[in-house]
Amino acid sequence: MSIDQPVSTRSSLMQSFRGGNARIWQLLLVLILLIGGLAMISHHSSHGTVAVTGSATVTAVPDTASFQVGVNTNGPTPGAALSANNARIALVQNALISGGVAKKDIQTSNLSVSPTTNNAGVITGYYASDTLNVTMPNSSKVGVVIDSAVKAGGTGAQLSGISFTLSHNGAALKMARAQALQNALSIAQSLGTTGKFHVGKIKRLTDNESQNTPPPIMYGSAASDALKTSVPIQSGTESVNVQVNVVYYING
Repeated sequence: MSIDQPVSTRSSLMQSFRGGNARIWQLLLVLILLIGGLAMISHHSSHGTVAVTGSATVTAVPDTASFQVGVNTNGPTPGAALSANNARIALVQNALISGGVAKKDIQTSNLSVSPTTNNAGVITGYYASDTLNVTMPNSSKVGVVIDSAVKAGGTGAQLSGISFTLSHNGAALKMARAQALQNALSIAQSLGTTGKFHVGKIKRLTDNESQNTPPPIMYGSAASDALKTSVPIQSGTESVNVQVNVVYYING
């Protein structure tokens, strides 16, 4: 015996089957996407990092010299002491300008007039003092200029010190940065050889810079007597130091 199902019933069953298949495919697609996402997350997390520090030092000849030169004068009155001192400091300034120092690089400082007293505290006269701060972009002539200025000041002339700096440090700084970064990369690659990983791109980079200036040459108040010839001054070299902290991505 056979039972014939109505056409409408068969159509309903087919639609139900097709709908079930569609839902299954949808679930499979979601599952594939989830698995793929997990694989991508796992792959990304496998890229660790390594942090290293690299450093470099580049030396360069300083291009600027700075020093202080001054005079002091005694007089019976404040005005007399100051007037005589002004005449002497003018001679020093003229010697500086004749030696090639620009007026803008000469600055007056520590101008003062004070009384002088004996052991009983009685005023016996007055003492005037004046100092010039001098900057010379061309440090190669500093010895000749100092010699001329101190001699122009005469007895009591004072040279309080000299220092050298590297004002235009762009080229040296650029070279030091490149060398420091190469040093950091070499360290990271050395660690990679030992740790069995490959160094990738830079994730983060910071740098620190500093300069070491040669120590100043100091002279006392007897400079005018000691400087009988042109002053032999050596500017030495100045160190430009760079340290970089680098974080690299690594591939196992």
